[in-house]
Amino acid sequence: MGSSQRDIDVLLGKLAIAMETRVHGGVSMDVATGANNRSPLDRRSLWERLAAVSPADGTLPIDANADAELLHVTANNGLCRPSPHSQIRKEMEEELQSQLRQALDHGSLIRLSHGVPGPVTGRDAWAWTAVEASGGLFAVVYREAGESPSPSAVFAAGTGKRGFLSWEAVWQSGPPPNNAWPKPPLWETEGPQDVPTGRWLVSRLLPALLPIGESAYWLVSFPRCLAWAWFLLDRPSRPAQLTLEAESPTVIRWYHAITRSLERPGCAVEVEPGGWCLAAFNEASSAGEPCLAFGLWAPGVFNPNEGASAMLMICPDEDGVRIARPPDRSGFARHPDLDDYVESVLVAAVGIYWRKHDLPLGG
Repeated sequence: MGSSQRDIDVLLGKLAIAMETRVHGGVSMDVATGANNRSPLDRRSLWERLAAVSPADGTLPIDANADAELLHVTANNGLCRPSPHSQIRKEMEEELQSQLRQALDHGSLIRLSHGVPGPVTGRDAWAWTAVEASGGLFAVVYREAGESPSPSAVFAAGTGKRGFLSWEAVWQSGPPPNNAWPKPPLWETEGPQDVPTGRWLVSRLLPALLPIGESAYWLVSFPRCLAWAWFLLDRPSRPAQLTLEAESPTVIRWYHAITRSLERPGCAVEVEPGGWCLAAFNEASSAGEPCLAFGLWAPGVFNPNEGASAMLMICPDEDGVRIARPPDRSGFARHPDLDDYVESVLVAAVGIYWRKHDLPLGG
């Protein structure tokens, strides 16, 4: 009889602990809730930072940027470890940034180069690729086994709720119940979604790694190096895109809520119990394009007798989508999640709705 999915998940959680132990000599069972989120851009040595300081100064302005961290969470077992930027060599970071541009701009599959963490032998069998989605980075590491590469690990990086869809894709339901690792972390965050504040990295080992075992320990360090390279990658912001996030349970919930609301024009519906509420309306732009208008109520503020806390209109254009924000029609302050999270989810959900209804789109 084959192993159940839960058994496989438990084995992967134990493998993640073995790999972490090999790299760091042990693991911490403490639930981490944060990291030092200062900017890591100052690369000067401690001596260079102190050289211009007068002994008469009351305090020594030692640059705290040197110990900037991200919080690395392992989805297989819930373990957390802060990863300092100071552990990433400048040359490695620059090499990974060059490779990231190839992956992000051209969809390239990047071979594991010799200047980054990797196996002692057989490095040519490994490759990775990455995409940016909804403010986050989503990456997959492959190993050639047979006729096609086999996904061996996935990870995502972001800041706060920017990148939450990528977090969700890796985290899934979190680690399976097991007394060998701590409970999933509880984050201190303002919004309704349980994601860390500040910079985060979440990684998940996949079943293809089980035959390899802890010799793949380098997969502890590689995601951290790539995440730091991406955080400091100088790239212009891009317009919102109509992307089909079919694998995201969150986007699917919003899509179904839009559909239910449009079936009962003017009626507000809950996206999920106790969460966001929306009322969707079919509109038409001046050019006759399909547009959807939304009234949004943040969690805990819905009142059917009062106006929405925010109004949005989403229309396609040649760059992807256009989000119009009419003047606020109620006394509610805009919820802090709106720009960071909800708009990106709405764009993805609207894209699904339009495609399923065969509506012509721009871009």
